[in-house]
Amino acid sequence: MTQVLVSLVSPSVTGARAPVSGSVRFVPTRRLTAGVDVVLPVPVTASLDDSGQARVLLEPSGADWCWRVTEVVPSGIVRYVSVPDSTEPVDYATLTDVDPTTLQPDEDSVPAWTDAVSKVQAAQTAASASERNASVSARSASDDAAGAAHDRQAASSSAASASVSETHADQSAKSAAASAASIGDQLAQAQTAAADASSSKASAAQSAQASAQSAQAAATSQETAQDNATTAVSAAGQATSAATSAQQASTTATTAVSKMPTILTAANESAAMTLSTENPDAWVFYPEGA
Repeated sequence: MTQVLVSLVSPSVTGARAPVSGSVRFVPTRRLTAGVDVVLPVPVTASLDDSGQARVLLEPSGADWCWRVTEVVPSGIVRYVSVPDSTEPVDYATLTDVDPTTLQPDEDSVPAWTDAVSKVQAAQTAASASERNASVSARSASDDAAGAAHDRQAASSSAASASVSETHADQSAKSAAASAASIGDQLAQAQTAAADASSSKASAAQSAQASAQSAQAAATSQETAQDNATTAVSAAGQATSAATSAQQASTTATTAVSKMPTILTAANESAAMTLSTENPDAWVFYPEGA
């Protein structure tokens, strides 16, 4: 606590200073925390004695608050002052007036040369801090640029590999789909023909003829239908092999399709990064230069 001595007087017709009556009200500009206590911004009122003086114990001002002083006397004013941490009594008249918004000394109460020196020192401190911050920012920017270049190169390589893989996968899928379409309609007939062919040659011939008729109806082109009709007689011996090949081709097609990743498109690199994060197993593409 700092003891503040207040002395308020007024002029008189005799030229001597006359004490005034009234009080002085001190209020902190914000709530304070002292250990487990919260000090509320409640006025501390010091009444003036017959000599116009009063003594009051006040908390030293902090870095984010000051004292608001109201002189409840004739022609009294309101001041915002900084109270130092002192073991000796301090005169109220010597307290430094501060700007309540910045808590910096009020320019009207600071000598011009002191204010100028303070501003120069503040500018030097700010310049040094700015220089240090600029150096740190430059190093950070350099590191970020190097990391971005590495990531861009890796992304470009990944995109090229993904494009090649996509082409191969597309070709494989198309081939598998064509094979599946070509043999899908014949699979049931071929399996039936293979079962009948194993029992007897006559049954196989009959089943082969039926398979030829079914193949001719299911053919996608005239040339394929003619070939199937010509070779239908020998289908009895090849029926089992055809059924096995058809089953393998169907399995291959199903596997190829199931392994194809989800392909997404994005408007730009930023959107592509977001989609990649949300869909880690998908391939995301975006226009070059977007």
